[in-house]
Amino acid sequence: MQQLSDIQRRVLWYLRRVRSASRIEIAQALSLTNSKMTSISKELTSLSLVREREVREEATSRGRPMVPLEISPQGGYTIGATVQPGWMEISVVDFSGRMNHVITEPFTSKDPYDFVAKLDDFIRHFSSRIGLMQSRFLGLGIAVAGFTDRNNIRHRMTVPWLEGWRNLDLQAFFEAELGHQVWIENDATSAALAELYCGQHLRNSGTSVVLYLGHGVGGGVIINDDLYRGSFLNAGEAGMLSPAGQGVKRPSGIDLINELQLAGATISSLHNIELALDKYPEVEKEWIIRAARQLKPIIFAADAWLDPSKVIISGAIPNRILVGLKEQIMTEQSWNSIQDYTPYFDIEVSELGSQSVVWGAGLLPIHDYTSDQ
Repeated sequence: MQQLSDIQRRVLWYLRRVRSASRIEIAQALSLTNSKMTSISKELTSLSLVREREVREEATSRGRPMVPLEISPQGGYTIGATVQPGWMEISVVDFSGRMNHVITEPFTSKDPYDFVAKLDDFIRHFSSRIGLMQSRFLGLGIAVAGFTDRNNIRHRMTVPWLEGWRNLDLQAFFEAELGHQVWIENDATSAALAELYCGQHLRNSGTSVVLYLGHGVGGGVIINDDLYRGSFLNAGEAGMLSPAGQGVKRPSGIDLINELQLAGATISSLHNIELALDKYPEVEKEWIIRAARQLKPIIFAADAWLDPSKVIISGAIPNRILVGLKEQIMTEQSWNSIQDYTPYFDIEVSELGSQSVVWGAGLLPIHDYTSDQ
């Protein structure tokens, strides 16, 4: 695929942040001359990366109205994939960032070759069936639960139920097996990328933190309206502040499953947790109270170091749990009692749902191709 110039990337990134803008508005925002902006818009339009957004011309308007530009979905498409406890998800994301298709299938294997087989089958059959193979394919993004190996940053210390993925250069492995360019990212960071591109809460928010509750406690960091990964690609690894092991309870989805099982629920996956919660409301209530108390110091630590404008609570758990956590955190007695300090940031609940990880995975190739950072 044709490499973009720095100024082309800047224009695309600006449009992603504001959704649509006229050529004059973009030129003013990026300190470009009108003629230069006209030239760039022609280049990006010819590549099908931007398009003119349809506007209704009012009968009383004089002359031709300024036609805004927007990111074109015809610029290409990507495939994203991830594994959750008990199932896997695969998404198709177009160049505008919209997730067009997502499938969910039971999956419990620890063997990466089994994951490859499922993903390869999807690429070969599903994509051709919906006609996407006629479009420009930008690559695959795979979101993985686990941090980078301190001895080899290209390896990941994946969670126990993906232990077969350890001691592998995952990018090289999947590229060799699938024959396409592949991006590998932590699952919580992928969720943060989806919030940045497609959520309503992070528009021009500057610096924000996304907490993702799934198999563990993960996080993603947004600084200056762009994804921040850190020196060793582990920025936002909130699980370090809530370590597992030796009977320690954590504010995670897996921990919630364990509490339900202790109460008598026959449940093994977050995929079917709603029915169990309906049967054991006391477990839900007690878990929210305890998890909120555990999450609060993690949130305050993020506030102390990053001074975010937003903290987003997301996860592979039902929305009502996330809402309950927000409300409980906000009503905790000690919320405003740290030397009379009242947090400046807003806590929001993600509206993207549990699919934010696979959505963000699909955005990884697009972000790498177009981000001006």
